[in-house]
Amino acid sequence: GHPINDFQKFIENAARLKFNQLIIWNDFLPLNAEEIVSYAHEYGLELMWGFPWGWSTDCGGTNLRALDTLKEHIVSEFKKSCKGAGDGIYFQSFTELNQERIDGVLIAEAVTGFVNDVSSALYAIDPDLRIQFGLHSLSVREHIAFMEAVDPRIEIIWEDCGCFPYHYFPSTAAPEAMKETLEFT
Repeated sequence: GHPINDFQKFIENAARLKFNQLIIWNDFLPLNAEEIVSYAHEYGLELMWGFPWGWSTDCGGTNLRALDTLKEHIVSEFKKSCKGAGDGIYFQSFTELNQERIDGVLIAEAVTGFVNDVSSALYAIDPDLRIQFGLHSLSVREHIAFMEAVDPRIEIIWEDCGCFPYHYFPSTAAPEAMKETLEFT
């Protein structure tokens, strides 16, 4: 939540590389958020603010039976500091796992309900809000049908879908993984 001081060169380089959107991930909106957004717009870049709402370094420890409390926190944070800042918000949740369940609860079903519930509350505050949901597919891959129930206004940003272009280290992926990734995509 402190100022991001070296954003100019970062934005200039992103524009030089023909990016059209940046997601700046921070626990809280930076103090100089308006200045960052304005500078990004000067270079033709959309700026989305990324938040770790429901995501942690131990997503498997997330209590899926206490999501209402997390929703209240998110709505409160949004009202306090995020409304009207930037071109929208991006958030990840508890899907960055190599397992399908947390404490017996199916992640695909839980995250779909959670994302829709939180987004519904945010849309009640700001009906024109642009929301991106970072979804790690490894935990929902076998239950992808649940994703059809995600509110169509929400953009799903697919992550960890297989090898290139999703894999963190594409050069380490087996060549046969490309076919499987292409089919999944």
